[in-house]
Amino acid sequence: MIHGMLILKIAISIMLGFLMGYGSVYVFNKLPIGWLSDETEIKKIPSYPWKPTIAVFLMFSLLRMFVYDMPYGLAGGVTLFALIGISMSDIKYLTVPDIYLILLGISSFGYLNFYGNIYSNILGLLVGFLIMFLINLFGKIFHKKSILGFGDVKLCALLGFIVGINGILIIIFIFSILSGLFAIGALGLGKLKMKSVFPLAPFISMASWIYIVLIFPLPFREEFFFIVL
Repeated sequence: MIHGMLILKIAISIMLGFLMGYGSVYVFNKLPIGWLSDETEIKKIPSYPWKPTIAVFLMFSLLRMFVYDMPYGLAGGVTLFALIGISMSDIKYLTVPDIYLILLGISSFGYLNFYGNIYSNILGLLVGFLIMFLINLFGKIFHKKSILGFGDVKLCALLGFIVGINGILIIIFIFSILSGLFAIGALGLGKLKMKSVFPLAPFISMASWIYIVLIFPLPFREEFFFIVL
């Protein structure tokens, strides 16, 4: 029976991963430009290698979550689909579209039985919003310009509602390391100037994937929270 359930979860992961992987690029390329940006030039995501690459990535991610819990995996799949769309838009247009944020918000209701209680979710929303808002405020004070967009603030607020207070603190911690390492490397290679703007949503999405897919299903996650926080 156990082997039968595992085979079923593998089959569902492959099927959904394929459909969502290919669908994520297709949907993004078909969305009206006005939903993504104020620009008039349409910037499409190439089908190859991104469709198969994203499909394989989602197959692994879904299987990992399904092994932990099927409803958790279904909610996680919708979340990842939204985060992939947000990342593609931020890379192409430096925007975080509301259409994907709405989808992310819808996915949040699938986690209510997993991430603590509603009070933790509301606190996570407030903390996610406040931390990113303060980062942007300090950027304006010290650099005389915004260092992140309000879309990034809304993204972290929604993620805070999804994963609760512990989760959003870990996501922001991981995101800060990832984006910091990228900035240092790009500056060192001359690919980025000191006051250049680069998309942050892909790093927030990557940190969210690490937490939602890799960390939370761990049986010893409470010990992990204690070490990090």
